[in-house]
Amino acid sequence: SAASNTQDLLIGTGPPGPGGLGTVRKQGGQAPLVVDRTLIVGDTFEGALEVLDGGSMIINQPGSESAVIGRSAPGTVTVRGLSPALNAASLTATRNLTIGEGARGRLHVERGGHVETGTLFVNGTNAAAAGQLIMDGQGMITTLTVNNILFVRATELVEMLVKDGG
Repeated sequence: SAASNTQDLLIGTGPPGPGGLGTVRKQGGQAPLVVDRTLIVGDTFEGALEVLDGGSMIINQPGSESAVIGRSAPGTVTVRGLSPALNAASLTATRNLTIGEGARGRLHVERGGHVETGTLFVNGTNAAAAGQLIMDGQGMITTLTVNNILFVRATELVEMLVKDGG
């Protein structure tokens, strides 16, 4: 089946209620969800993205476009499969992924989840913008592939936890 494409995906762009706080979930299926420029999770209000149980998401970044978790408001991204072989879940950012740009950002890669990016920024320049990267395989293989640079900037708390198959 064909991929679902969008130019920009901004999650958490308005006040609570319709169109405001939000969760986007990509679960299972053959075709990936493709974002052709910018992904922001936690834009001006809190947001969440879940890629689950065989779901796949690709963020193409042809120029200086961003993939940010926690831009101006808290953001959480969870990538979790049912099993690494049959129902793995994956998130790919072709250029860069930032965790905690101006607000708290959390990336959870769990139980057969796979994340790949060119450059990964984990920010901790202040308490409000603390980045968290949690790899928890829960007994299954879970991977994070950084093809270029892993950059951790920490003057405040930055949490990077790898456990149980992560």
